[in-house]
Amino acid sequence: MAFEVSRRRIVVFGGASANSGLLQDTWALGPVYSAPILQAFGTGCGTQPLTLEAMTARGPVYASQFVTKVRNVPQGLAFMSLGVSNTTVGPLFLPFDLAGFGGTGGCMLYHDTAIELGSACAPAGSGEATHTFTVPNLPAITGLPVYLQAWAPDSTFNLLGLVTSNALRTTVGNN
Repeated sequence: MAFEVSRRRIVVFGGASANSGLLQDTWALGPVYSAPILQAFGTGCGTQPLTLEAMTARGPVYASQFVTKVRNVPQGLAFMSLGVSNTTVGPLFLPFDLAGFGGTGGCMLYHDTAIELGSACAPAGSGEATHTFTVPNLPAITGLPVYLQAWAPDSTFNLLGLVTSNALRTTVGNN
C-alpha cells in the first residue's frame, strides 16, 4: 500500500483469495478526477467586438488561478462577470438581448451573475486587459459550471454605453 501524492490517493497492490491464492490486483482509493472544461460561445458586440479567451488551453482547477484575456477594449477599461447558469437570470431566459436597455448592435447577456458582476480587469497593453479568477481551494466545487463574460464602457457604440464579449463556459476540474 502506498499514498500517491500527485493524485492524492491510496494505491494497493496484491491480495489473497481462498480460491485463487495470491492476487495481482491494483486498487486505488481517492477523489474522482475531473478534467476542467473550457468552451467559448456567443459573440461580442462593439465597433470591434470584445473577445474573451482563456490564457491556457484548459479550464480552471480548484486551488489555482484562471486567467483570461479581453481583446478590443475600446477605452482601456474592462470588467468581468462570472455566473453559474447560462439558461436563466431571475425571470429572464438566456441569452438575453440587451437591445431593450439601449444595448443595440448585438449586445447579449450570456449568463447570470451569481458569482460576480463587475470585477475590474487589469490593462494589458493597447486595447487588451486580463482578468484573474482565483478558484477556491474547495474540492467539493469540482464539476461546478462557471460562465465568464467581459463588458466595457463605450458611450459611442449604443445608448446603454456598453459593449460585451463572447462568453466562456467552464467547469472546475481537479487535475
